[in-house]
Amino acid sequence: MRKPNPNNPRPAEILQFITDYRRLKGFAPSIREMAEHLNTSTSLVDYYLRRLENQGRIRRDPGIARSIVILEGA
Repeated sequence: MRKPNPNNPRPAEILQFITDYRRLKGFAPSIREMAEHLNTSTSLVDYYLRRLENQGRIRRDPGIARSIVILEGA
């Protein structure tokens, strides 16, 4: 398994997109919307969301679409 690149800007881009989207629409974006915005695959977005969740920067409710919440201090 490859070691994560600490200089990768994707996690910060995803957090910013979620923040901006929630501010504009009042709810979190879908994984597909994030992938389209970032011009990447849904599986890669899901990978970064799992990493952010494991780091305690976001929370998602399993089985509930658009349930992403950015946690304080993220």
